[in-house]
Amino acid sequence: MNSGDHKWPAGVDMPGLGSKMSDTELITKTDLEELLKPKFGQVTVETISISQLTQPGENYGANLLAVEITFAPDHRKMSIVAKLVPVLPDKFNYITVRKEMDFYLLVSPAYRQIQEECQVPENEIVDLFPECYGARATRGPDVGQLPDDGAALLIENLKPRGYSIGDRLTGLDLAHTRLVMVQMARFHAIAIALKINKPQVFQDTVMKSCVFFKRGPPPKKEDDKKVKDISDGPGKGFEMISKQVAMLPELADKLNRMKASVNKTIEQKASGNPPQPSEPFASILHDDLCVNNIMFCYEADKKTPKDLKIIDFQFQFYDSPAKDLLFFLFTSTEVGLVVDHYDDMVRLYHQTFTDWLTTLRCDTGPFSYQAFLTEINKVAPGEFFRIITMLTPIHMLPNRGQGQANFDMNKMFEDKSNFSDAYYKKIIQTVNEFVRRKWL
Repeated sequence: MNSGDHKWPAGVDMPGLGSKMSDTELITKTDLEELLKPKFGQVTVETISISQLTQPGENYGANLLAVEITFAPDHRKMSIVAKLVPVLPDKFNYITVRKEMDFYLLVSPAYRQIQEECQVPENEIVDLFPECYGARATRGPDVGQLPDDGAALLIENLKPRGYSIGDRLTGLDLAHTRLVMVQMARFHAIAIALKINKPQVFQDTVMKSCVFFKRGPPPKKEDDKKVKDISDGPGKGFEMISKQVAMLPELADKLNRMKASVNKTIEQKASGNPPQPSEPFASILHDDLCVNNIMFCYEADKKTPKDLKIIDFQFQFYDSPAKDLLFFLFTSTEVGLVVDHYDDMVRLYHQTFTDWLTTLRCDTGPFSYQAFLTEINKVAPGEFFRIITMLTPIHMLPNRGQGQANFDMNKMFEDKSNFSDAYYKKIIQTVNEFVRRKWL
């Protein structure tokens, strides 16, 4: 998306241009008063200050605004994030609006409630998400229709509380990774506890949020053209990546193996019959749990992470938690960590996972460590394509992506200066580890 395609609120300058782009306000005082009313009652917004939270091209699933609100008559202030559908949306973006609304309005409260019912002390309750202040799918009456361009989600702005996203270009170190393993395990375990102990609540909250979405109807098996059309997109994406891989002598003997794995994944997706999640481990899957979607706060030394929040719940669905685990470890940790500490991280995840199930009064018998290793080995081969593909946007240097004018994907891959120093090392590391563990 070209930066000139963004509509900006009145009085707000677009970064780098220094000129006012439009008198159209993306979110107004009236919008904010209506959205905040269910949680805070009748409020009067005195002034608002709006700025773009992300640079153009950095987020394709939403238009993110940082909004500073001053209320009347006491001049009380509030910092929020307003998440709106993109200015140039498609049906896919509108569907994810409801998924994220359902997560914040249904799943998040259910997570807290089951912990309170199990008498988890307040200071030990797992609180992994920003607070939601208000949400709507449409400006008019909501009868479950597709959201319109009035859709908005207001959530807590975590930055004033000291939370920040890690460095995606270098990846997270061991201290950050250990914290992610612990909290990711609890995130998955709470959903399973709901499934076991409160099955109707689980259906009404987690499963509603996890509704599977598709851009279009699944192709018919006999319709070869449709299957080809669907596989062309991701297939071409990997074809460009494979050109770079072919230039890496360390992987020359593995390229055919990689292509075979990718083709198998593409064919499976195009068939419209993805593998069904296996019990008992199936849980809520964030499905984009990487460094970009985790915010950390720190001890007084400003180096040691003490807490984290998970953000961006647009893609979650019901599947194996091992997919989140693998995706994070291979896309979001610093080079070498997954080689040196993979087994320790899996053990930490599993120990925390079963400990938290015990806390929430679940039988952990079916969730043995060996059973979890079997689950990982089952899903890992199908995750290779997603991991190797997502390394590209994660390691793309700022101002090199699709939000830039005259963007050309082919030319981008031809220039190694478009990517971080860790990019090629991570590709080599991922391929070698998948081969070593017999996943590729």
